Amino acid sequence: MFYMDIQTFFERDLKRHLREAEGEVTLIRAVPEEIRTGADGRPEAIHQGPDEAKVVTSFDLVVLSVGIFPVHQLPMQGVTENDDGFLGTNDREVATAWEGVFVAGTAQGPRSIEETVSHAIRSAAETALCVRDME
Repeated sequence: MFYMDIQTFFERDLKRHLREAEGEVTLIRAVPEEIRTGADGRPEAIHQGPDEAKVVTSFDLVVLSVGIFPVHQLPMQGVTENDDGFLGTNDREVATAWEGVFVAGTAQGPRSIEETVSHAIRSAAETALCVRDME
């Protein structure tokens, strides 16, 4: 697993899983420059080693993934960014300053599945109340 910074709300669980997978998961602090098929047909990654020399490492499996980051492409009047650059407030509320617009789940920042579902239910309830009030 290539990484530059690991931040997780479930750090304890991650560490436990990594201990259980000892020998199966390797942590490499680097950004792979290239993923290619090696001579043996297995994927290999080229990355810089600690001494800045290029290193080629062969793997059984390569999964490419991007961490969660704020989306700055949704400028709306009344929808502000929180301290982390995500949409909405820092107090985990779903309402925005713009009546009838709600921000929930990972639009507000990293969330667990349970938190995201809870936000979705809350946003749906708030939306239903807005529709009822407009009638």
